[in-house]
Amino acid sequence: MKLLTVPEASQYLRISVHTLNVWRNKKRGPEFVTKDKLIAYSKKSLDNFLEKTKG
Repeated sequence: MKLLTVPEASQYLRISVHTLNVWRNKKRGPEFVTKDKLIAYSKKSLDNFLEKTKG
């Protein structure tokens, strides 16, 4: 499974890196994984988040 970095994920979601970081800190954004202190997102978790939040 390919994981996206925070900048890649923010670009995919069309939001700023800052917004994605705030969402993550408030536990409001898409699911993420950490590996060796790096934060990453799967495309599937981003797609699930978009599906849940589309209005």
